[in-house]
Amino acid sequence: MFFNNPNLIHLVDEDLQRQILRMKEYEDESIESIAEKLDMQPATVRVNLSRARKQVRMCYLKQKER
Repeated sequence: MFFNNPNLIHLVDEDLQRQILRMKEYEDESIESIAEKLDMQPATVRVNLSRARKQVRMCYLKQKER
């Protein structure tokens, strides 16, 4: 999938979402580990990760259409 390209992480607007996406996709950390490090609930990490992935996906598809 396109998350393997670390250059796409800059497409995420929110700093927290960018950080969570980097930790999960590129540093291969678990949701629980990220939640503990950021002092959040795992559900909050999952929501932010989902939003970050969606943003990257949308930008990627827009670029692909061009």
